[in-house]
Amino acid sequence: MKSRLLVLVLSVFFSLPAFSQFGLHYTQGYIFGNNIPVYGGSVYMNESSAQEFNALFRMNRDMAVGFSYSWQNTSADVRSFEYPNERIGITWQYYLLNFQHYFRKSGSPFEPFAGAKFGFVNIRNNTQYVRDYTYFTVGLDLGAKVYLSEHIGISAGGQLLMPIQGVGGSIFVGSGGAGVGVSGYSSIAQFGLNIGAFIQL
Repeated sequence: MKSRLLVLVLSVFFSLPAFSQFGLHYTQGYIFGNNIPVYGGSVYMNESSAQEFNALFRMNRDMAVGFSYSWQNTSADVRSFEYPNERIGITWQYYLLNFQHYFRKSGSPFEPFAGAKFGFVNIRNNTQYVRDYTYFTVGLDLGAKVYLSEHIGISAGGQLLMPIQGVGGSIFVGSGGAGVGVSGYSSIAQFGLNIGAFIQL
């Protein structure tokens, strides 16, 4: 999965137009706690801070594509019939390909944006009871940038990340014909708010 994402990132990079602008972003965020059902119990992921580095290539005035790495060190309360109830340390590491669309008016320092993210997450822990996991992940983000100068600014926003835990398939036959459907499902949803700074080269 990692090698496929790397190939996709490189393909996007080499397809960028020559006039693209490069930007570096750093954000500090707050991730809300959430409960994750598991076999034989549940895991409550406690709220905590998170950090993200983001490299974006501005393809034109309205579109950008980039790659981000974010991490979250938190704790989780494990409630299970099979293992002792305890609090364990959890580390989330996201590797995501980002697509952003901007809605900036000419001459305004204020630039709203909306985006989508695709990649994978590594979920690591420090206990023998729960194994490490890697999931394909999709996400959405919404926010705004404020330019303090031509190349430097601050940003604020929110994002929702959803690791996909499984894929289901279906086959249907009816009066209108036959078909095959594929869908993904996830019981994990991480929502957070963030603020940060950026430099646009």
